[in-house]
Amino acid sequence: MEVASDAPLIVGIDTSTKGGSCALMRGEECLGEVTLAPRPHSETLVPALEFLLGQVGLRPADADAFAVAGGPGAFTGLRIGVTTAKGLAVANRKPLVVVPTLEALAVPLRGRGPWVATVLDARRGEVWASLWRVAGVVLEEVEGPIGIKPAEWAAMVGDRAEGAPVLFVGDGVALCRAAAESADKMRYREASPWDHRIRASVVARLGGERLLAGRVDDPAAAAPVYLRSQAGVFEPRSEREEKVG
Repeated sequence: MEVASDAPLIVGIDTSTKGGSCALMRGEECLGEVTLAPRPHSETLVPALEFLLGQVGLRPADADAFAVAGGPGAFTGLRIGVTTAKGLAVANRKPLVVVPTLEALAVPLRGRGPWVATVLDARRGEVWASLWRVAGVVLEEVEGPIGIKPAEWAAMVGDRAEGAPVLFVGDGVALCRAAAESADKMRYREASPWDHRIRASVVARLGGERLLAGRVDDPAAAAPVYLRSQAGVFEPRSEREEKVG
């Protein structure tokens, strides 16, 4: 496939949750996106990347940069995604860009309300969350990222939004729904099921924007974001427990 564009070619990777993906973007154009099979990401990510690039006749060395969702998220999944992206960047001598997972979840909802609350299931009855103020296509993170109980998060969001509609998105929505619907000063809205998935194409697009702005990461120092929860220091679940994460 030949794409006439001077925009950088970015490989995007997301393994933050059970439903991972990888994508190839040039500017705003998605050249391909592959959803990972429901098996451990350690088994599916590299074959999916090989398939994705093979479909357009490219190799990893043809990419201008590698972008990866860096957390918060599932411990094992983040480790696999970030390690793979770092390895590709080093092996091919290309830049690495680490994109905050909750930003990648929020970006597709720009223009759909004054507030967006991104929430991921952190297990143990908590969510990883951020609150974003939306002004046109500009997002401002005003709370988070934080590990927090859903009821406390709903109260915090209600205090911030002061009666304005808040669009909740992410696989932690079900945990937050009851508390958010009953919270004071909260006008709860819920994104569509499709929006709850983090998409590698969005990770790649954000990676391209950061690359052009000179905001790249040192592969030697880059590490996933593991948040401290209210229950204490985050303790990674075993690979057996996470299974597909």
